[in-house]
Amino acid sequence: MTISNDILTREIEKILQSSKDVVILSGTTAYLESILNRNDDIFEKLIIAVHWYRNNDNNLSLLEQRSQKLWQTKDINFASAMTYDATQALLEGLRRSGNNPTRKRLYDELSKPNFVVEGAKTKVRFNKDHDRIVNQQNIKDLLFLVSPKDGEFQIIK
Repeated sequence: MTISNDILTREIEKILQSSKDVVILSGTTAYLESILNRNDDIFEKLIIAVHWYRNNDNNLSLLEQRSQKLWQTKDINFASAMTYDATQALLEGLRRSGNNPTRKRLYDELSKPNFVVEGAKTKVRFNKDHDRIVNQQNIKDLLFLVSPKDGEFQIIK
């Protein structure tokens, strides 16, 4: 079952209004423009964990710059950013696989400890279990806590 953005926004508002002490921690489901369009201060008690945060106009990532040039928008969502990272890794793995790439060669290239490619916000590397490496050096570029305030999502520091 899919919940509409209007229903989700209304239910979050009900929860926040029901108690002065409640804080809601949400995933990307609540990372909605409809939340930003509300003028209620109660939404400042909503904390959302997201994988992507849009930069300000003075500090655009390479992905945002390319998006602005190609499609005249810099508004990238987290799914687009993660897809960009995956595509960059796949393309680099194929490039390193040589003239006759196979699934095995691609797998081997992506598995190498020295494999690295520039992603949307930070470098993409994989550990021995083939998961993206998240550590102290890159976590600040891969996970953000935001809260709606003054018509925009602002990073909680």
